[in-house]
Amino acid sequence: MTFITDNYEINSERVYTDEGFLIVPAVLARTGVQEYTSRELGLGDADDVVRVYRAPDEVFSDDAMRSFAGKPVTDGHPPELLKSTNAKAHTKGAVVSDVERDGDTLVAKLSIFDADLIDKIHGGKVEVSNGYKVDLVLESGRTPEGAAYDAVQRSIRGNHVAIVDRGRAGYSCRLSDSKPGALKMPIVINDVQYETSNQSLVGAVSVLQKSLIDAEAMVEKTTAEKAALEKKNQAELDAKQAELDDAKSKILSDEAIEEMVVDRVAVATVAVSAIDGYEIKGKSTLDIKRDVIAAHNRSLCLDGKSDDYINAAYDIAVSDESGGMDRLLKRSLHATDSKRSSIVDDARAKFIESSRTLSTGGK
Repeated sequence: MTFITDNYEINSERVYTDEGFLIVPAVLARTGVQEYTSRELGLGDADDVVRVYRAPDEVFSDDAMRSFAGKPVTDGHPPELLKSTNAKAHTKGAVVSDVERDGDTLVAKLSIFDADLIDKIHGGKVEVSNGYKVDLVLESGRTPEGAAYDAVQRSIRGNHVAIVDRGRAGYSCRLSDSKPGALKMPIVINDVQYETSNQSLVGAVSVLQKSLIDAEAMVEKTTAEKAALEKKNQAELDAKQAELDDAKSKILSDEAIEEMVVDRVAVATVAVSAIDGYEIKGKSTLDIKRDVIAAHNRSLCLDGKSDDYINAAYDIAVSDESGGMDRLLKRSLHATDSKRSSIVDDARAKFIESSRTLSTGGK
């Protein structure tokens, strides 16, 4: 466990016994966030600030509250934790009442036995610094009130209560004053701690901070949902654009259509002239070329051959003068101009109309 000291202030409510002992109410611990240095927490030699959170369920646990009962009061902190073997040399008083909860603090009464320490208290040595053992868990987060922290205290166990000259800067727990409502409470705004005795103000600020945390969470959630929706919509738009671009790429220009028509007419003319009773209906230009090649050279296998291979084989077939194919092609292509023009024009018109119908989806 880690040994830690906390500092609070003695104020005006003081009672003396017949023996001259001084009885003062004291605040022993409080909930919330306090700042320590790394050196104080045993985390190294640096003086980096570490914000440590004490949750209500830790401060007000039965074990934590009972651990402060009857503990010695000392003049300053002893060099080590007190135990039976060294308590006599350092004890100047004791916690003499039950330890109770008061708002967000633990309170009890101290009895100061030592005359020298009583005189020092009269002279202005009025702050209380509690020495206790604790399990320190290094984990960051925010309190329900919105204060950020770097570590959490658990298993708080009191060891002694020291009267010191100067306590920790920013303390908010003090010995109780006799005036009602004088006990000050901490308020954390934008990671800065303030103090007030106005309980209503503390409650109102807590409610507003909780609302702010909820609102921030809602904004974060809504932003994430919006981003996810925009990403989904963009993906759908990209897919539709890809489909449109693909469709546009398949629309042929007038020049390409005319070139395809002329090529088909020429190939069809060769096939009809070279193969008796040949029907071109329902066949692609490539299929017709296959048939022409087969008629020219039946031993040539075209299974699995590429389009480029078929086109090359067709060109060879129609230019083969020994087989008479070249003469046939020339005869076919040198038909009367009016007849050839009629064939090309009719075929071109039909092909263009068919292509336009396909590109508009039949509309």
